Amino acid sequence: MRIKTACIVLATWFAWSAPARAQGGPEAAPATGEAAIGQAGTVRKTASPRDPGRGGAFELSVSALWLASSSLGSSTANLLSNSTSGSPYRLFTANATLDSTAGFEGRAGYHVTRMFAVEGGVTYSRPGVSFTVTNDAEGAAGFSSIGETLSQFFVDASLVVYPMRRGAMGGKLRPFVECGAGYLRELHGQTSATSTYSSVETGQVYHVGGGARYYFQIRPSGFVKAVGLRFDGRYYFRNGGFTFDGSNAKTFGAGAGLVVGF
Repeated sequence: MRIKTACIVLATWFAWSAPARAQGGPEAAPATGEAAIGQAGTVRKTASPRDPGRGGAFELSVSALWLASSSLGSSTANLLSNSTSGSPYRLFTANATLDSTAGFEGRAGYHVTRMFAVEGGVTYSRPGVSFTVTNDAEGAAGFSSIGETLSQFFVDASLVVYPMRRGAMGGKLRPFVECGAGYLRELHGQTSATSTYSSVETGQVYHVGGGARYYFQIRPSGFVKAVGLRFDGRYYFRNGGFTFDGSNAKTFGAGAGLVVGF
């Protein structure tokens, strides 16, 4: 009796599970041959996407950059005074400005994950220095003039965060925010176009900002995986470098260029 009951239960279970096996359900037998190859190919494609921004991807970009003007502080020319108070005798006061300028930058990045990447970059520009003279001791009218031109280098590293993990527009548009720090080097004191620089100023440069990458071409295979445009906006803080009074200069920068993904 017990054997008969067990046979009935087993037959009922087999009849109930047969359609699930036929449709490839949980009880289906492993696929073989071309079916197995097709299934394996689908799994590999899902697990290892080749679109830009994937973990392990590299990127190179070259951009034109514009840097806004910034204050370099002020300085007062003093002489020793004959007064009994000992206060200095002021000749004049000079205020300096680092003029706005165009520059170039190259950056290389590595995507640790889809949301986080690290970048390194080199920026070069040649801003001019303008100054204004006021408070002349003899009452002469103040005036402004253009002084020397600096050669300015930023070498920095950045952390880049992509708030939208998959991006927008089918992954073609990828907004990002970034922050970083680096080395500042400025060469100045050049007396003519053919002479060498006589002074070197160094310091640190920090930046925060953001932007977006837009890939107008995405390739599923090949060495180059994507080609697109890159747009950046950053706020720079300079600690050190050339100033009139030792203050920290601040400036805004914006850039646009070409980005290639690998």
